Amino acid sequence: MKILFVDDDQFYAQKYISSLEAGADVTILKTAEEAWLEIRDNAANYDCISLDVMMPPPAEWSDDTLGGLFTGIEILRKCKDVLLKAQIPVFLLTNHETPTIKLAIKSVGLPDGLVTVARKIETPPSEFLDCIEALVRRPPCVPSPTADLVPASAPIPTRSQSLRAPEDLTFLSLATEWDSRHGGLSTFNRDLCLALARANHKVYCYLPDFSDKEKSSAAEGGVTLISAPQTPSLNGAERLVRRPPLPKDVNPDVIIGHDRHTGPHALIMSTDHFPKSRRIQFIHTAPFEIENHKSLRIGELASEKAEARQDQQVALCKEAAIVAAVGPRLYREIGQALMGHVQENRILPFIPGISPTPPREPTISKYAIQCLVLGRTEDKELKGLDIASRAVALATLQMPKDSFVQLVVRGAPDGEGDDLKKWMMQKASPNRIRVIVKSYTSDRETLRNDIAKAALLLMPSRAEGFGLVGLEAIDLCTPVLLSEQSGLAEFISSLSIEEGRNCIAPVNDDLKSDADVWKDRIVSVLQDRNTAFNRSRTLREKLANHMQWNNSVRDLCGAL
Repeated sequence: MKILFVDDDQFYAQKYISSLEAGADVTILKTAEEAWLEIRDNAANYDCISLDVMMPPPAEWSDDTLGGLFTGIEILRKCKDVLLKAQIPVFLLTNHETPTIKLAIKSVGLPDGLVTVARKIETPPSEFLDCIEALVRRPPCVPSPTADLVPASAPIPTRSQSLRAPEDLTFLSLATEWDSRHGGLSTFNRDLCLALARANHKVYCYLPDFSDKEKSSAAEGGVTLISAPQTPSLNGAERLVRRPPLPKDVNPDVIIGHDRHTGPHALIMSTDHFPKSRRIQFIHTAPFEIENHKSLRIGELASEKAEARQDQQVALCKEAAIVAAVGPRLYREIGQALMGHVQENRILPFIPGISPTPPREPTISKYAIQCLVLGRTEDKELKGLDIASRAVALATLQMPKDSFVQLVVRGAPDGEGDDLKKWMMQKASPNRIRVIVKSYTSDRETLRNDIAKAALLLMPSRAEGFGLVGLEAIDLCTPVLLSEQSGLAEFISSLSIEEGRNCIAPVNDDLKSDADVWKDRIVSVLQDRNTAFNRSRTLREKLANHMQWNNSVRDLCGAL
């Protein structure tokens, strides 16, 4: 049996491909244009075609596919006669079998028996080969008399119609803060809430406290902030177990919890206060990867702490409607941990998106050449600050003498900046390094300004669940160098983008060898910054086809 498998997202398609390869000869294509030409010219060579609905389209197809929402359906339209003649069954994979998609498929005019539509969430990879074999065994199909009820020229629904979910949902997301005073998880929650609001859902974010400025900023994005009631003996996030003072008659359809930070509160919220709601448990960490690199209290063992935290994750996930892991690395880790506890089709990878706002034009500084490390620095070795210190010090030796190279670290806890600077200079020894340590800030404009002034953002983490700071830099077209031990690097690698390979470096937890490798990569960027910035802009453009908040939110809602 010969199968043509078409999907632009090879990382998440790999499980389906592996299932097919166990019993079929599989040809894999990644682009819509390749698929169209192959089906047009060689359809008769295949027993079945598996086709993704949503893919980046060729430029000339953009209007016909609503910018890629219906690319697979446009391929069917262009190849209709060939498919009918050869009687090749097509398996359309989507997460959004909405009425608008059904109408668009119907408008092609192919008989129902020749085209099968399946939601990915309901078609686990383990069953995929059986589905394909059943489709191949079906009797020949002819257009039904009702096919002409929707003429082939019928218009595909408008973009606004296609982006609308089957139902507008009410979301209640639990978080510890709106602005990002404590790191990337808060940034993720804020961007998630705003993306849900852009998708026409009603979104409330339940917080211990927030400022008038935060409330106003959230409201501009369509998100309503709700403050937890003051309660004697309960402080901060502890108050999130109280029923939120939502407007009258508002009952959330979906409650969102984030890992161990607000996951327990979301569990209580869904069981005690809103039992008819569905709960999404987001996973942001892989305990067994990170605890070995964190500072421990006297008497603590990293392995025991990691096991306890993973057990907590499993307990929070068991009764969740959906487990959403941020990026491929965490998807793999939590999927393994949940085997035997949670059905595979309830575990989803979730990919944060590139900002929908076009980036500002990057400026290459003529004053200093800054390498930037961004993020909270309590766990210095986990974040690879020793690697950054030594690598930048070595790179400085290979730069022209009139170069003024600085290592800027934004993320020191208040009162700890001087100690962190001394520690980093010791790690760079015997070489000298210019280190600037800045306090952590939640002000997004300040952070974006830091990134915009940098020649290179470094993320040399020994383990990083995803790496939102790296994505933020890519979003601003600033060159990045990412640890391959991060979910972001793993996702970029899966896309086989040339510019992506240049921004990923190994971290093997050997300071000397890691620093030598990173030194070479840093020098190559700093010695030709114009090329590096041009490459970074191209990387952003290509990643924008694969990393869109609206697509990830739509997949999440489709899974519900």
